[in-house]
Amino acid sequence: AFVILGGDGTLSEVVNGFHEQGEILSPDLTIGVIPTGGANDFARNLNIPLDAAAGCQKILAGQTTVIDLPFVSYGQVTKYYICDAGFGLISEAISKMNEASGQKHGILTYMILVLKTLFGYQNKPVRYFIDDQVIDLNTKLLECTAGVNFVGFNIYPEAKMDDNRFELTIF
Repeated sequence: AFVILGGDGTLSEVVNGFHEQGEILSPDLTIGVIPTGGANDFARNLNIPLDAAAGCQKILAGQTTVIDLPFVSYGQVTKYYICDAGFGLISEAISKMNEASGQKHGILTYMILVLKTLFGYQNKPVRYFIDDQVIDLNTKLLECTAGVNFVGFNIYPEAKMDDNRFELTIF
């Protein structure tokens, strides 16, 4: 078992670190999370207390949940995503937030960066393969999520992190 003190990005780095080291990601691997990140979507999706002391109590009580662990492959690279994977506007805003080191990151910071990024953002040409169809679209954002919360907002109320399904938004 591992306990992580951090947010969604830290959790993602740990899970992908296991994968990159050839470790098997299985239901037998237990990861406890004490959320200290900006949006803490993973914690919100699983009702993990945002208060560190309450989070520790939940870990010590042995309360666990088995979740889906989706992944994205491109070329020779495979990356697991814990809550969501985004492309376009979303990933550019997150990149800008990561570049703003030393600043307090949170939902408000993220939303401001999304709005700043929105102006002047150029759609990207994307080819989608869906079933037997090939669709070419100029895409502002693509968001694939397994959970209810996205950037702290309850966007996908029917989503569950353990039903082998995900929500897809293309804009």
